[in-house]
Amino acid sequence: MKRFRAAFTIIPAISLAASLIVAPLASAALPVNSSNYITAAAAPAAKKITLKINGNSHLTESAPFISQNSVYMPLREVGELLGAMVAWNAAAKTVTMSYPGHLVTLKIGSTEAINNGKKIKLNTPLQVIKGRVYVPLRFFSESIGASVTWKQADNTVGINQKIIYQTGGSMQTGAAWIDPATGSLYTALGKSDIPKLAGKLQIDPELTGYWGLSTKAIGTNGLMVSLLINYGEPGIQYRSHAAYIKDSKLVKQAAAQYYQRYEPNIVAMNNNPLLTDGKTLTLLDSSGATLEEYDLPKLGGKDESYAVLGMGQGYLIIRPNKTGLLTLVDLKTGTATLLYKQFLSAAEQEYAETNDIPYHGDELAFTGETSKGVLSFSYRSALDGKSYTYSYSLNKT
Repeated sequence: MKRFRAAFTIIPAISLAASLIVAPLASAALPVNSSNYITAAAAPAAKKITLKINGNSHLTESAPFISQNSVYMPLREVGELLGAMVAWNAAAKTVTMSYPGHLVTLKIGSTEAINNGKKIKLNTPLQVIKGRVYVPLRFFSESIGASVTWKQADNTVGINQKIIYQTGGSMQTGAAWIDPATGSLYTALGKSDIPKLAGKLQIDPELTGYWGLSTKAIGTNGLMVSLLINYGEPGIQYRSHAAYIKDSKLVKQAAAQYYQRYEPNIVAMNNNPLLTDGKTLTLLDSSGATLEEYDLPKLGGKDESYAVLGMGQGYLIIRPNKTGLLTLVDLKTGTATLLYKQFLSAAEQEYAETNDIPYHGDELAFTGETSKGVLSFSYRSALDGKSYTYSYSLNKT
């Protein structure tokens, strides 16, 4: 069974965000006297309601309840447990739920939902209680096809869904859903887009551990999707996947393997997508065509898998996974510079060369290009516990 947790380091695979608590849902936005919806607290069930999803019990922060002979569930919590994304539009007073193949909109005060442009009749209206949106249990079956049951004898709600998608990104800037069993990848570039099948990530479904999914919008209708799988005992193996999506279609992908140490690879330079398998870095144009390929072991001088941590005009910042020493590569000359030798004291250098807990190498981190040709780095010393910043000029002789 797969487990999920927070990520990069490590993004939640299935976020357990508390509920739909948003400032616009305060009483100022939802007048208490309106008869079109209910804001008063519902009467608690005589017995606590148990929620089971695919047979597994889940405790939600916002408790389900019974009102008007209907079982009500917290929309955001249950939706996200099922692999949906939920967002609130303050101006329109609507709630939107995105799920592969479905875009569902609910308006506060209405007994209808809109699913991919088609109306769904709700027997009872939405309820908003203390800033949280609740929907009738049947909503999940009629909107995203989940099987729902209510066992009155033991006050148990059962929701079964064939696929529980891993989600990442946001509905505002680009979202992704992946089926952990098949690698099927769905994406949406905006909150008004129906999530569409982009293609399949070449994953190993047998890897069990912690999954994290993230996205980055690139240029026009471009999206980079990154998946990290942290597996093995005691969690020291990392499989890093990246895919470039253009116009809702998966164009190219790559995967890299890391041991003990993981740092997220950069995924773009100046709106050009970047992909790496740890040995080759590929720079793409907006269509996904290859512009340039870089041999990382040749540039770094070590026959290892590399993390790509920075790239700019004429330079690369990479770290070999096994030896772990941050390296600056001048792409014009092919010269590789070990940065720890540029910045650290003799004692700190010796520590970087000999320490192996929890991994080999230094703790230098690239923080960006502060001005043209000047690179910035941070460092936290294991010897004195202090933090330091350093800069390196690419123009120095």
